[in-house]
Amino acid sequence: MAKKSNTFKDNTIEEPKSEAKRTKKAKTVRFNFSFLADERFHQVAGLFLILISIFLTIAFISYIFTWRTDLDKVQSGWLNLYLNKEVVVDNWLGKTGAIAANSFIYGGFGISSFLFILIAFITGFKLVFKETLLPFSKTIRYSLFGLLFVSVSFGYIFKNVSDMLFLGGTFG
Repeated sequence: MAKKSNTFKDNTIEEPKSEAKRTKKAKTVRFNFSFLADERFHQVAGLFLILISIFLTIAFISYIFTWRTDLDKVQSGWLNLYLNKEVVVDNWLGKTGAIAANSFIYGGFGISSFLFILIAFITGFKLVFKETLLPFSKTIRYSLFGLLFVSVSFGYIFKNVSDMLFLGGTFG
């Protein structure tokens, strides 16, 4: 009699070692930024920047006229401002405009915050229309310098005039 060999095979399949290594690499998270090259993304981002610049222009101009009446309401906190229906602000764009303008002008760089609008508008215009209204990099550099210089200058000039101190902002 011939001796039977134990030829029972296990039906489990072992993964090769190279497969196990691949699964470890697959667990790493990779971000796909290919949407940044898409033309539609440029159009939407540019239009968004143009709309933001229009919104901020109206809010800032309104803030120049209404900051005295809105200041105490806005400084109570944006959550309190939105939750309390009885609070009415005089800014032309309502509570959102008052908060945005107060954040940029009073809490930021003062009246020179209008330069943020210029930067947003020329960037959005360049993205949408593929043309520049002004030399792009030179305008950005001059605007950033002006932002700092005007804010500090107005802060120094109006340091003794409490009604005009907002022109320099917190930075100035």
